[in-house]
Amino acid sequence: MTLGATENGETTVEVEITEADVIEFRLYHLSHSRIVRRTVWISVSVILLAWAGVVIPMVFDSPNPREAASSLWPLLGFPVLFLVIFFSLQKRRLKRWSRKVLREGRNRTMFGRMSITLSNEGVREVGEFSNTFVQWAAVEKIVVTASSIYIYVSTASAVIVPKRCLQSDAQFEHFAAAAQERVSRR
Repeated sequence: MTLGATENGETTVEVEITEADVIEFRLYHLSHSRIVRRTVWISVSVILLAWAGVVIPMVFDSPNPREAASSLWPLLGFPVLFLVIFFSLQKRRLKRWSRKVLREGRNRTMFGRMSITLSNEGVREVGEFSNTFVQWAAVEKIVVTASSIYIYVSTASAVIVPKRCLQSDAQFEHFAAAAQERVSRR
């Protein structure tokens, strides 16, 4: 799909938003959310503290702490193993959860062909069943990843511009720069 510019300074791109695009955004958002990160680290800390509360007394209350530690060595590897498994499973769980939530309804305003236009006033997203305009002053932030541009129109939702919908890296970078430049003017 191509990137278009008009004489009044608007920049427009035609995109096809898929379930995978929305899930990728949700995973990005959840993995970068301060609240989610804090909640995860609190959960991890509680589990590791509970583990330490069991293992440390077993080692130090033993008549021979070195011997107890060597016999409990499999338990000593638990924190590392736990962290590796926890974080790999967390991403899988979030992906599966997001897919289930998205499939609860038809979500016709989220998926399909969209026209995204950047004007001096704001960003407009037009689809078959929707027409949304958000002024630049209301845009929370713009995030550029390797595969998408996210124009956050609230703390948890964004206009998604997948890189695959543009013909080149240069067009992708141009669109991202145009959005960032307009947000910086507010």
